[in-house]
Amino acid sequence: MENKEERKENKGFTVSELEGTAKRYATEIGLAVIFIVTAMFTLIWGGSMMVWSILLCMIFAIVGAVVSGSMGSWFNRAVDFIYRDKIVLIVSGVVLTIIGIFVPVLIFGLVGLIAGGAISVAMKKKKGHCCSSTIDTKGGVNPSSKEMPK
Repeated sequence: MENKEERKENKGFTVSELEGTAKRYATEIGLAVIFIVTAMFTLIWGGSMMVWSILLCMIFAIVGAVVSGSMGSWFNRAVDFIYRDKIVLIVSGVVLTIIGIFVPVLIFGLVGLIAGGAISVAMKKKKGHCCSSTIDTKGGVNPSSKEMPK
């Protein structure tokens, strides 16, 4: 009972709580560090790096949207490889951070590729979901739906 009262007075975090939170959100923290470093060094490198970062991000977003099916399987294999072992995960984080420092354009291109593919897949799922509720199993219009089939 006394320990809980002391803890309420302290209003801080214990080391074990911080470690648990860091372990739980390690992927998000790692990606945030990579993106922050990439953004900072894009600004440090100057004008042409910013222009190329935006262009490459948009070009790869278009490519990702067009080839979203094959890109999804490639991305899943890459993530499976990275999460295979803890040391591979750490090495890939360090390599991506170094790339973000020296060639941030590549990180922007990778983010654009993944984002374009993810948006395309999400829109395909949403399109299939919204239109399937308006047509019943016999091919007619579902009377409870206010939408017309397309």
